[in-house]
Amino acid sequence: MIGGELIRRLGETLRAEIDAAAALLATIAEERAALAQRDEDILMRAVSAKQARLEELQRLARVRADALRAGGARELGAHNHPELAALYDELERVGARCLHENRVNGALVESGRRQTEQLLTLLAGQAVAAGGTYGPKGQNAIQSHAQPLRTRA
Repeated sequence: MIGGELIRRLGETLRAEIDAAAALLATIAEERAALAQRDEDILMRAVSAKQARLEELQRLARVRADALRAGGARELGAHNHPELAALYDELERVGARCLHENRVNGALVESGRRQTEQLLTLLAGQAVAAGGTYGPKGQNAIQSHAQPLRTRA
């Protein structure tokens, strides 16, 4: 069992981590909105804010780890203190949502990148993979009728 002062410090730190993770989740939502609107200014602000929020979460995790070490504990758990375990579970839930939503944003970025790449390929008059589909042997199905939009004289 860990002592009262350590429990108080860890509780404060975990609450701060939960708040920081919730702020990160809101920033990821802002990033998604900027991606959907294709608003570069908002996107750049969101990316910068996301980085700052991640750094704050890392700092708070170090504070928590240092407090645990100083108190002679290695990890949080129900055996340490039920309230701390509940806070840690909440932090893990919010963190998992952040991870999921960030992956969704990453998929949106990747989809946009592929679309841009296909458009540039079409503009260059090169063959483009048909919808990213594959033939019966696993090879890309290629459209061979692509024509450049502008020919040189």
